[in-house]
Amino acid sequence: MNGFCCAAAAPGEGLAPGRVARLSAGIAAPGNRTDALAGEGFAAAASTEPEALRPLLARRGGLLAVGDVRLDNRAEVAAWGGVRGEAPDLERVLAAYAAWGTGCLDGLLGDFAFALWDAPRRTRVAMRDPFGVRTLFMAREGDALLLASRPEALAREGEYDEEWVADFLVGGVADPGRTVWAGMWAVAPGEALTWCCGSLSRRRFWRAADFAPAESADEREATERFRELFDEAVRVRTEGGVPVWSQLSGGLDSSSVVCVAQALAEAGRGPGIAGTVTVVDTLGDGDERRYSDLVVRRRGLRNEQLVDPWGWRDDGAPPARTDEPRTHYPFWARDRALAAMVRAGGGRVLLSGHGSDHYLTGSPAYVTDLLAAGRVPTALRELTRAAVAARQSFWTALRRHGIDPFLPARLRLRRARPHE
Repeated sequence: MNGFCCAAAAPGEGLAPGRVARLSAGIAAPGNRTDALAGEGFAAAASTEPEALRPLLARRGGLLAVGDVRLDNRAEVAAWGGVRGEAPDLERVLAAYAAWGTGCLDGLLGDFAFALWDAPRRTRVAMRDPFGVRTLFMAREGDALLLASRPEALAREGEYDEEWVADFLVGGVADPGRTVWAGMWAVAPGEALTWCCGSLSRRRFWRAADFAPAESADEREATERFRELFDEAVRVRTEGGVPVWSQLSGGLDSSSVVCVAQALAEAGRGPGIAGTVTVVDTLGDGDERRYSDLVVRRRGLRNEQLVDPWGWRDDGAPPARTDEPRTHYPFWARDRALAAMVRAGGGRVLLSGHGSDHYLTGSPAYVTDLLAAGRVPTALRELTRAAVAARQSFWTALRRHGIDPFLPARLRLRRARPHE
């Protein structure tokens, strides 16, 4: 597993060698290569697998960068920075920043989490992609700001956020920025950090809620525009010179991705999908092969199936180590089996089966309006439905949308945030 970390000290302060060494140990993995770069008051390290698809470190004059970046608009970003020929995506971002500053970074499209160190301005900029595909965590230690792709690098042993643990065990955490570790926060999807002279500012540069559909849009025109954007999104994710596989369920999301990829390949506009993997659950409602098999036969695809995986399965290897509790952690054997299927088929990239129902779940904030209008039974039914759909705690949602909004501002419960 690839990983990265970095630390920046306040002006006039140095970085303790022990602190940097601890961060590096937190991202190290057996068989990986570890590289580092440093500047005045700044240090970064990256741990990469032998066959990593992209470097995680870059330098351009007095600018340093660390992070995992995969761009969709690679040519556009290269033009911003005057990059010619092939260059890793992280270097393209660094060149664009060198030419235009932070103003250009909001235009990045793709999956990324990175930090830039601007030595002349004593400024650090960090960003995470809008859908949170890449992870990024932060912590403060004295006058230093620490960032890492994995929380283990920043965790202090035995220092847990007990309130977070309680929320997780009863079904959900209200504040996605909190973590199981005390004193550590997750950078939100679509969030940018700027750290200058020891002061930290945070802003959201992209949210789905900011894009309301135009009421006067022509339906046919909107449909064609969506098709164009969807085709382009699939195309850029299958290019890159390595075999790409995809998860394939019976759902509309993964089926559409696979069918569009193959249609583009037939039209000579992309390499297509090299193979697919399907998880089958015959004991519940997870056997969707009657749908996925139609896609496989229509497109002539290779399809590997994993039938009836179960939680806590002993596959002969130790359980995966994790520093961030996850709902699906007991299925580590399933995930390893899927990875083995893709590798055995020659695949290097697997498109996930996560779709809009995972990323764009909406907000139950309208429940507050129902309560204010006196429609209590309806509000409670809607809140229950939303909690079940999102697999979150009903009580946490009730407090957040049914109690806090009606309290005076001075009495509202506030979540701890990093000192800014």
